[in-house]
Amino acid sequence: KRQHHDRGRADDDGRADDTVGVPRHRSDGGRLRGHRRWGDPDHRLPPGTLISHGPSTAGGATSEWTGARDYAPSMSDPAPSSPAPLPLHDLVVLDLTIARAGPTAVRQLADWGADVVRIEPPTDAERAGGHLSPDYLNLHRNKRSLSLDLKSQRGRAVLHRLVEQADILVENMRTPVKDRLGFGWETVSAINPRLIMGSISGFGQTGPYAERGGVDQIAQGMGGLMSITGHPGQGPVRAGVAISDITAGLQLAIGILVAVHERAETGRGRWVHTSLLESMLGMLDFQAARWTVEGDLPPQAGNDHPTLGPMGTYRTADGHMN
Repeated sequence: KRQHHDRGRADDDGRADDTVGVPRHRSDGGRLRGHRRWGDPDHRLPPGTLISHGPSTAGGATSEWTGARDYAPSMSDPAPSSPAPLPLHDLVVLDLTIARAGPTAVRQLADWGADVVRIEPPTDAERAGGHLSPDYLNLHRNKRSLSLDLKSQRGRAVLHRLVEQADILVENMRTPVKDRLGFGWETVSAINPRLIMGSISGFGQTGPYAERGGVDQIAQGMGGLMSITGHPGQGPVRAGVAISDITAGLQLAIGILVAVHERAETGRGRWVHTSLLESMLGMLDFQAARWTVEGDLPPQAGNDHPTLGPMGTYRTADGHMN
C-alpha cells in the first residue's frame, strides 16, 4: 500500500533557511525510503512492505518517516498479487505547489500512478495541523518529498537536475516568484524541451492583477458565484468548500494531460495555466450564459432550481426531501 509522507508548505517566496538538498526521508544508498531509485521502471513499494512512522535520522537529516521494513508473510497471508500499473505510472512529476489549488491538480496525477516528488523548503511555516492532519492526508497522498532551498544557487542547481529527468512540473505561486526561484518557463523549457509546466495563479499570468496573490473566497466573489448562492435577499454567500481552488486544480490537471497527449505527437512540452478567477467564471456555466446571451442577471434562488420547477428542498414530517 502506498502511503504519503512528511510534507511542508512554502509561502509564495519559497521561504527557506541555509539548508540545501536535505532529503525528507532517505534510506541507505541514496534511495528515497520505501522506493527504488527515481527513474527505475518499478519504483512503487514492493509486495510485503509495511510503512511505519516515528523519529529517525539519515545522513544527518531528521525525518518523521521511518520508511519501509520487509516482513516474512505467514501461512495465513493471501498470495501476493501483482496489480497492473496505473495509467500514469510512467510520468515523473515535480510538485512545487502550495495551499490547495496546486496540490489538487497534482493529486489527480498521483492518484493515477504518476511518480510525484514534492519539493519543499527546509523550513515549514505552515504545518499548522501537523503533517498527518486530515487535510494533509487529503492533499498530499501518494507523494515523496525533497527539501531544497531554492533561494540558494546550490538548491536551484539540484532542482535543474531534477527538471532534466521530469515530465511535468506544477506550481501555483504568485507569478513573479517562479522566475526569482529559478523555475520560470523560459528556464525549465531550455533545460528540458519535453517538460510540461502547469501553473495556477489568482488572476492570470498577465494583466493588471497578475502579480497579486489570490484566495478562494476572493475568487468566489469576483467570479460571481457568491451572488447566486444563498437565499433571495440574503446577501453574498460563499460555497461550503474552496470551490475555486478545487476547480482550478481539476482544470489544470486536464490541461496537463492534454499537453501529455500533444507531446506524444510533437515531442515537445508546453506551458499550460489557469487561475482561480477563470475557474469561477467557467463554473458559472448556464448562469453565465443567461447573462451573456439574454442579458438576464441571475438572482439568488436558495435551494430551488434557478429556472426549472418543481425542484428544490421540501419539508416533510420526518425531515427534508430533495
